[in-house]
Amino acid sequence: MADHKIKNFKNNVNKLASRYSEIKLIVDFWGIPKYWYREPSFRSLVLIVIEQQISTIAAKTIFNKLEKYINEVSTEAVISIGIEGLMHMGLSKKKSFCCYNLAKLISNKELSLSKLDHDSDEQVLKKLTKIPGIGPWTASMYMLSAMERIDIWPSTDLGLINGSKDLIKNRITDQSLVLGMRWSPLRSIAARLIWHYYSKKFNSN
Repeated sequence: MADHKIKNFKNNVNKLASRYSEIKLIVDFWGIPKYWYREPSFRSLVLIVIEQQISTIAAKTIFNKLEKYINEVSTEAVISIGIEGLMHMGLSKKKSFCCYNLAKLISNKELSLSKLDHDSDEQVLKKLTKIPGIGPWTASMYMLSAMERIDIWPSTDLGLINGSKDLIKNRITDQSLVLGMRWSPLRSIAARLIWHYYSKKFNSN
């Protein structure tokens, strides 16, 4: 699935900016954001699970506390600490169960994150969302930030919803806005730009 990965971020930004005035506005006023990514790993997926429905700062605080306590966020360490141990670190019961179950699946070789790289976007989404506690947002964020897939749109992300609405106003339908289809097949690039825009304009974390 190498063709589905982001290869040249700046070139793809320029492609979008040349086609869409709202993307050009972002680039003209706030520049091209720094390209960030996460390692495609259990550790990254745990962090994204923790980030569900809380601020980035709060999630990072919980994750850092967990990592400091167990030294390394590995499947072995998470299994060892157990669900109660994860809850003691500040994770909710649901997130604790999700991370523990995820660690067990990987440890038992029922799930291989590295092998997901050979699957289509739809296949990855289907496999990850089968795991209790991992919904479309979590799976999409992992695909976008860790797997670096090029056409992913976390449709329930509030930053994308609010940023898109502010940028587009009433020029496209709500449905196409929610799905980000306006910017397909470069939705991951558009998402990064809209997060950049939303952060700069509204000083959001």
